[in-house]
Amino acid sequence: MEEKELFLVVRKRAVVGAFLIFLGIFIVQIMAYSVLMLLLPLFLQTGTEIGVLLKEDAFRHLVSECFALFASVCFIVWCGTLYARSEWRQKADYKKVFCRHHLLQIFLSGFCGCFVIIIIITALQQFFPAVFTDYEKGMSDFNTGSVRMLLYVLVLGPAAEELMFRGAIFDRLYLAFPFHIANFLQAVLFAVYHKNLIQGLYAFFFGLLLGVLHHTGGSIWNNILAHMLFNATNYLMPVLYTQAMKRGAVVLILLEVICFSGFFYVVLDLHKSMKTKEK
Repeated sequence: MEEKELFLVVRKRAVVGAFLIFLGIFIVQIMAYSVLMLLLPLFLQTGTEIGVLLKEDAFRHLVSECFALFASVCFIVWCGTLYARSEWRQKADYKKVFCRHHLLQIFLSGFCGCFVIIIIITALQQFFPAVFTDYEKGMSDFNTGSVRMLLYVLVLGPAAEELMFRGAIFDRLYLAFPFHIANFLQAVLFAVYHKNLIQGLYAFFFGLLLGVLHHTGGSIWNNILAHMLFNATNYLMPVLYTQAMKRGAVVLILLEVICFSGFFYVVLDLHKSMKTKEK
């Protein structure tokens, strides 16, 4: 078999493997929800049917939180194993991974990236309120403030999503395509995974940024930390905005300028790091 034909076989297998993992994500979610529904009667102290209880907001949130936690643990184990078994990737040098330069990139990507996205979404919401109906409904499920949901949003969720998309899926796509194509494809799948137009749009762009951060940083931990910081900033933003507004418009504008500047700096810096890596 010629080298070109062999490469096409490898590409086909890698692409099929990536999309099978993506399909497997939804299958695991269905299985996780089914297991949760089977186990729930064992923990309920009431004879009320589950279907009736699911109509109550408090119980519905509890089920959603337990499902999110259980599914994310399944993804971490499954995709973490696939990521760890990738033999082509060089072993990470954590002294370089967590150098000051990379830590600054992680901070600016997570904190400033979240700030910029929220500002843009807030502005768009004023012009297209109808489009944001599903988005607001989805976000309300993540703002319960419970310890379970905080554990998912701030720790398990980011770890699971990074191991799924910038880990197991990207690993296979990168065997088949140049980095930019592989990064684009994983970002598209990351957007589709969110099943919401607004979340999908900013997940796509944030996914692209995280793909570059992973590629230049040399470890999935760069992504996980930036993703955790992004989600944490999403929780802290109302508090930061309120405090800034109390101190006057100048402070608020200064905060926005700093965050936008930090975001554009990290985009340019990651682009520069990509050029250096290519050389």
